[in-house]
Amino acid sequence: MRTPLPSYRLYKLGPDGRIAVGEWLEAADLREAQVKARAMCAGQPFDCELWLGAERLDAFSCGAASPADGEAEAP
Repeated sequence: MRTPLPSYRLYKLGPDGRIAVGEWLEAADLREAQVKARAMCAGQPFDCELWLGAERLDAFSCGAASPADGEAEAP
């Protein structure tokens, strides 16, 4: 039986810093979640945060370059 993938949450923040849009995504690890999250918001006018449960794992501007392979950005 296959283990379910962790469910991450991508929050797109409005100009006031409040959540404008929240989207779920599943990924095997943080790196995959970062790649998927950046693809989900590419070219959109949002600052974004990536969360797993109550822990913020990453913060970035949509359309910003991805972190180097194997490196996670600090929030």
